[in-house]
Amino acid sequence: MISNPHSCETFVNKLVENNILNEISNRVNKLKVALRELRESEVWLKIIVKAKLIQPSTKLSPLLQETDELISILFRQLADTAKKNKER
Repeated sequence: MISNPHSCETFVNKLVENNILNEISNRVNKLKVALRELRESEVWLKIIVKAKLIQPSTKLSPLLQETDELISILFRQLADTAKKNKER
């Protein structure tokens, strides 16, 4: 039997809030890792283009463009997630 329902409710609310904050934190960390990997991929693609390892280099243009687009998307998601986290 619960002796103090109010304290139990407060405890549950804190657990839920902590869980939400942990989920946000995990999402931010995953987005940062993905962003770092995309930037590294972009660097390597540019090295391949400069070294002329793939001819013609126009074959890599769509990959570079897609990498830039993905970086922009993830950066926006990271900014939005951080903004939501500050609002809590």
